[in-house]
Amino acid sequence: MPKLNERAVTKYKGLPHLIEAERYMQSDCVVVIGGKEPFTGKLQILVRNRCTNRIPFVGRLSDDDQRCYLYAADVFAFPFVTKNEAFGVALAEAMYCNTPAVIFTINGSGVNWVSPNGVTGIEVANGNTKAYVAAIDRLINDKTLRLAYAQTAHERVKDNFLIRHMVDAMEGVYKNLCDNNNSDFSMVIRIFWGSWLLGKNVQIDCSDSIHIEREERRTA
Repeated sequence: MPKLNERAVTKYKGLPHLIEAERYMQSDCVVVIGGKEPFTGKLQILVRNRCTNRIPFVGRLSDDDQRCYLYAADVFAFPFVTKNEAFGVALAEAMYCNTPAVIFTINGSGVNWVSPNGVTGIEVANGNTKAYVAAIDRLINDKTLRLAYAQTAHERVKDNFLIRHMVDAMEGVYKNLCDNNNSDFSMVIRIFWGSWLLGKNVQIDCSDSIHIEREERRTA
């Protein structure tokens, strides 16, 4: 039975849309909701009132357990509806694990840039629950399309969003500033740059996406 996976649980993340979408799903699937936040209890009541047994809540997951769920999922439901989500680390993590995503159009957010429509998944009009569920059903029922999106999703994250790309980009910015500004300013930048490079292992360890790097090393 196919699985959907939604990582986090807060109001602006659009979980009510996902729960409502389950009502219309034609596919034989389970909507797995991971995470535990203050809004979770209200979502659980909403599910109970729906009298459905295919929306389990699995609580907060370790990095290893989360990775297992992402690899097992056929579709990653990412129903954010506001630009409070500026990028989508959880989205990128799912894409890296070869899981195509279904997302809403969010004006002013980078979510739709992270997962381009028709390339790594499917994007539908913001808040359109029936279009959202149609996209989910399409991916579940069309294995060829799902696998094609899964492959390009993984490649997009690997080629653009891993920590090494961030480090290279930041180093390029600092080098450019040093090369094109006066000596006093360049000295400040060099000191800051040197300090940042010395501390970048700490920055990496604190990253929400650290398990992506771990997984890459495991599969290298």
